[in-house]
Amino acid sequence: MRRLGYLILVMFIGVALIVSSCGGPSNKLVFMYWGTPEEKATVLSYITNFLQQNPDVSIEAIHVDSLSFGQKLKTMIAGGTPPDVFYLDIEDFGGLVSRGELLQLDDFLNRDRDEVKPEDFFEAPFNEFRYKGRLYGIAKDFTTLVLYYNMDMFKKFGVEFPNDNWTWNDFLNAAKKLTKDLDGDGNIDQYGFVLETWANWWRNWVYANGGSFFDEKGNFVLGKEPYLDKNAEAVQFLADLIWVHKVAPKITASRDFGGGEAMFVDGRAAMAAYGRWVTLRFRDITKFKWNVAQMPKGKAKRASTLFTVAYCAHASTKNPELAWKLIKFLSSPEIQRDVANSGLAIPIRKSVAYSDAFLKASAIVRNQPQVDSKVYLDALNYVTDFRRPTKWVEIRDILDEYVQKVLNNDMKAKEALKELQLDVEDSIGPTAD
Repeated sequence: MRRLGYLILVMFIGVALIVSSCGGPSNKLVFMYWGTPEEKATVLSYITNFLQQNPDVSIEAIHVDSLSFGQKLKTMIAGGTPPDVFYLDIEDFGGLVSRGELLQLDDFLNRDRDEVKPEDFFEAPFNEFRYKGRLYGIAKDFTTLVLYYNMDMFKKFGVEFPNDNWTWNDFLNAAKKLTKDLDGDGNIDQYGFVLETWANWWRNWVYANGGSFFDEKGNFVLGKEPYLDKNAEAVQFLADLIWVHKVAPKITASRDFGGGEAMFVDGRAAMAAYGRWVTLRFRDITKFKWNVAQMPKGKAKRASTLFTVAYCAHASTKNPELAWKLIKFLSSPEIQRDVANSGLAIPIRKSVAYSDAFLKASAIVRNQPQVDSKVYLDALNYVTDFRRPTKWVEIRDILDEYVQKVLNNDMKAKEALKELQLDVEDSIGPTAD
């Protein structure tokens, strides 16, 4: 089919979609990404748009489930057939960049600075993809961690909405008032809050309490003095929400209900803490109104967590100029406005994030016009500096194992953190890069 002077051939080969123009092998890129069916269609529209502007190029777009993406990428790299351009979660960045797997982008960026306008990028997520001062990825978008709350539920039970002065005690008191046995059968039907168990969720509470995962040199210190008491207090606070105050469901019960997101959607939890990504699900809620607020302030400070993903190119790509051209296109204001309107994440460009494209994203305001999207942006003021060592993924897996025991009431936090400290030191060794 010929249209606008270029040819697009589309064929499905497993999960790979080849979108081709008239270009030969020297102008071909392999692009790998993840996303929901809706995201997949959107990404392919971006690729088609890119090809309209570059009719001598062909792109093989490989869609991989997000849970399988990391392993698929490792397998392709190990097999000598890495994609040219791909999504890369910040969680996996350290391991790849330290092994020389990523293309350094500084020279391209400096050359095209007037076109790219890096000053328009949010500094925090942009700098996440630097290693030893060099840039190896362009953040495609990001999100902060915020508190979601069911406005109707708060109103029904006479609880004031979360505000900028909220502390952990205020949060706990509200959760107690919102936890209800609605039918009088002795079982809780509605919880004040629902927890998650993964490290990048609960570390927010550690830092808010004045604790830390690493010292200034990058040594892992979660279970070591003088950090242990503050770290353990934060983790125990979360466990006590379940077992002492009973304002959050047991982890097994939460999973039985379909997980924390499902509990919020179904009206079983009044509050939950997530990033912008849940709006893909929450935006379709019509039976109640919801909004977002900053995370409550701990003993030390208010904290938030930064989540981000980058467009990266493999160091061995045969088409570094073309790979950069695609990355540059995908991070352009045009594409970022589409990201903003979808409600999926915060666009990396400040000019777009502070526009109505994000602040009044059509996908969200359709059913939830009261949502204050500026809260996500303001949360950048509370993001804690968290420099992941190259062995972070291995450390994270150990953390999740032990904290799961605390949240299941099988261990007290202080005991668990001491043991996991020894486990990390024995199985991983020094963590400072």
